[in-house]
Amino acid sequence: MTLSLNKTVETFPRHFVIDSPTPLTRLNRLSEHCDIDLWVKRDDLTGLTFGNKNV
Repeated sequence: MTLSLNKTVETFPRHFVIDSPTPLTRLNRLSEHCDIDLWVKRDDLTGLTFGNKNV
C-alpha cells in the first residue's frame, strides 16, 4: 500500500515557493541553558511574507 501511495503522490504537480532551502540556526545560549542541542529552522529568511511577521 505504501508503495502505491508513494507513486500516486509523485504524480501531483509541484510548485516551489522559494528558490532555496532556509537555513538551520543553532540557539547557542538557550542550548547551553537547557543543556540540549537546540536548532530552529529560519523560515523568516524566505523573503516572503507568510505567517505572523511585522511589516
